[in-house]
Amino acid sequence: MKRFKKAVILLLVAVCVAILRLEAPVYAANEAIHATDVWTSQSLFVAPAKKPEVKWGLDFKDYVRHLVVDSKGTLYVISHYSGHPLLTAVTPKGEVKWAKRMEHINSISDMYLYKDSSLVILGDDIPERGRGSENFGTASISNYTLDGEQIWEKRYKDYTANYNVDVSKDGVIIFTASYVQVIHNNKPISQGQDFKEEKRLLGVNMDGSEKFNSLLGTEINSSPFFVVSDPVFVKDRIFLTLSSLSSIKEKGRVKSGELIQYSLAGKKISGTRYTGENLQSPISDNHQIYVVGNDDLHIFDAQGKLKKTVKGGFQSTSNSLAPSISKQGDVVFGTNIYHALSKKVTTFNKENQTYFTSEPIIDRNGNLIYHYKNYAKNINYLVSMNLATAKVNWKMIINHDLQDQWLVSRDGTIYVTGTKLLAIR
Repeated sequence: MKRFKKAVILLLVAVCVAILRLEAPVYAANEAIHATDVWTSQSLFVAPAKKPEVKWGLDFKDYVRHLVVDSKGTLYVISHYSGHPLLTAVTPKGEVKWAKRMEHINSISDMYLYKDSSLVILGDDIPERGRGSENFGTASISNYTLDGEQIWEKRYKDYTANYNVDVSKDGVIIFTASYVQVIHNNKPISQGQDFKEEKRLLGVNMDGSEKFNSLLGTEINSSPFFVVSDPVFVKDRIFLTLSSLSSIKEKGRVKSGELIQYSLAGKKISGTRYTGENLQSPISDNHQIYVVGNDDLHIFDAQGKLKKTVKGGFQSTSNSLAPSISKQGDVVFGTNIYHALSKKVTTFNKENQTYFTSEPIIDRNGNLIYHYKNYAKNINYLVSMNLATAKVNWKMIINHDLQDQWLVSRDGTIYVTGTKLLAIR
C-alpha cells in the first residue's frame, strides 16, 4: 500500500500507521518497492530538503508513461506515444539493462510490480484503422518476468480497458473495461448501426485464468451514459464508483455518483450515492475511503458508509487527477489542501495559466512534491512545499515536458518522467 512512557506512545502510533498502510493496495514485502502509482500518493521516503540537481537523464525519444521500482532499485519503465510500447529496465545509475518491445499491444493503460517478482501490464490492441463495427479492438492483461519475458497473456476481444489495475495479496488482478457489440436489428443502412456497450469488472488470477467477469451496467448508443472508475481493494472488498448522466444533468456535468462495493468473487454487495462525478479509483487510507465528486470531497468509512462531505474547492484543473492523501488525513486536490484537523481548505500555486499533469507526492516529512506547467511562459517547474504551512521549500525548472508520474526513492532521489526519465537529487 506504506522506549519508556513517551516511547511506548510513539511505538503505538507507529504500529497504527503500519496497520493503516495495509489498507492501501500496494502489498510490497520490502518498503523500497514502488509497486505502482501509490493510490494515496504517499512516499515512505524523504525528498531533498534543499534545491536538488539533475543527476542523470535518459531520453526515450517517446513519452514515459509508467514507472515502478523493485527492491534492488531497478526501474521498470514503459514509454509510448505511437506503435508498440517499449518496456525498459534501468539501473539506479541510469544505465539500460534491457529493453523489450511489447508487440501484442499498441496502447498502454497501467503496469504493476507484483511481490518484487513480475510485472502485470494492462493495455489494448487497437486495429490499425481504428475501432469499428467489425473490430472494436482487444483488451490485454499480461504478466512479465523482471527480465522482460512474457509469462502469459489473456485477451478480451471487443473490450477496451480502463486505466489502472489493482492486485490483491493473493495475486488477483482487477480492472474495469467496456465490451462493445453491434445490435443487429435490420435497420436501414442510412439510419446507422446501434451499439451496446457493457461496462464490466474483471478479475484475473496470477496464472492468467479468469476469476470473474461482472456486468456493471449497459448503454445502448451511449444512453443512459455513465462513467465507471478503476477498482481498488479495501480489506476484503472491491470498491469502485459509477457516475451517471441518465436523467439528472447540471450544465453538462454529472450530478450523481455511487460508491459500490463488491465481494472478492465479483458479486455486488451494496452501493452508497453521493453528488458529482469521479473518474479515478476510490482512495483508501486512514481507515477511510475518499471520493471526489466534482467540487466536493466525500469521505466514507471502510464499509462504504458516507461519513462526511467537504463542500467546494476540490475541482482539479483536470478532473482525471485523483486526490493525494497524507498520513494525517490531509487531502490535496488540484491547488487546494483540506486540512483534516482544522477542517479548513487552503489554496496554493495561484499562478495563472498553469496546469498540473499528475497527482502530487507527499513525502515522509509532510512535503508536497508537485509539478506544474506555466503555459504563458512555456516553462515546467518541479516544486517542494511544506504541506502544513503551504510554504515553498524549493522550486526548479525542468527543461522538458513532464507527464504522468514521479516518485521518491529510498535514498531521496526523485525520479521524474516525461519525454525523458530524470534522476534528481
